[in-house]
Amino acid sequence: MKRILILSILITFVLESKAQTDINNYKYVVIPLQYEFLKGKDTYRLNTLTRVLFKREGFDAYFNEEQLPEDLFNDRCLALYADVKEVKGGFRKTKLEIVIKDCNGELVLKSEVGQSGENVHEKRHQEALTEAFK
Repeated sequence: MKRILILSILITFVLESKAQTDINNYKYVVIPLQYEFLKGKDTYRLNTLTRVLFKREGFDAYFNEEQLPEDLFNDRCLALYADVKEVKGGFRKTKLEIVIKDCNGELVLKSEVGQSGENVHEKRHQEALTEAFK
């Protein structure tokens, strides 16, 4: 009986500590300089916009190809890793979502899908990203 009680308490603590992953516990966000669904680096200035949006929220945001602070360089688990994914479906609409993972590649947060039907590609992508960031 004691073994079952101790085991259940231990499992509860492990699950609670896992569930308390909070993006506010991180100081840094690392953003790729090129998203997989686009051709070329910083296409439509989406990567730069992602960086600006995270900086507005108080994070130190860096591109994956630039020099990182020494503490982050030594311990990659001090940062979250953001990526933007294109959601398929929707005629003449761009749908994007932000995916945030930890250093082990585990999903920490997935945003709502932001969408835009703007006619200009650059504006449409930026508008969808900004909506997803809310």
